[in-house]
Amino acid sequence: MPARRRRPPRGDEFAVVLKLPAGRRERRLEQLVRMMCTPVVLDDGRAVDVAASVGAATPDGIGDRDLRKLQRAADAAL
Repeated sequence: MPARRRRPPRGDEFAVVLKLPAGRRERRLEQLVRMMCTPVVLDDGRAVDVAASVGAATPDGIGDRDLRKLQRAADAAL
């Protein structure tokens, strides 16, 4: 059995699963990206810039509703 390759660490990862009509998905994704790129103001008043990479997948885009397959498709979209 071949050795399993590990991905190099890329920072924190998380998933957001939303059940939205097709017409609202793009708008919601744009909103999430905007929110994640907004500087965070710390208690001492300093602003910290935040950066994020986003990969998105939809059931109609990949032809499946399986969450694992959706996650792989979103990873590939990065």
